[in-house]
Amino acid sequence: MKNMVISPLLLSDIQEIQSASYRLLEHTGLTVNHQQVLEKLEAAGCLVDFKSKLAKFPPDIVDKYLAAVPRTYMLGRRDENDTLK
Repeated sequence: MKNMVISPLLLSDIQEIQSASYRLLEHTGLTVNHQQVLEKLEAAGCLVDFKSKLAKFPPDIVDKYLAAVPRTYMLGRRDENDTLK
């Protein structure tokens, strides 16, 4: 099982999910029931309506923070032979 890569979706499926996610984040947004988080989102470049507690995420902001996320991660166990990447 060493260096096993799991990819259950086709590239076209991943692209469709990504496109829908971007539309949802930009146009619908998310309700965030925490004042300090809303303030931090606004400072990061999101469009925030404090009255309705709605935050919308422009695509460039999403891209900026996705770029900071590691491309892979390890699901590890005590026995290194059973670690998934």
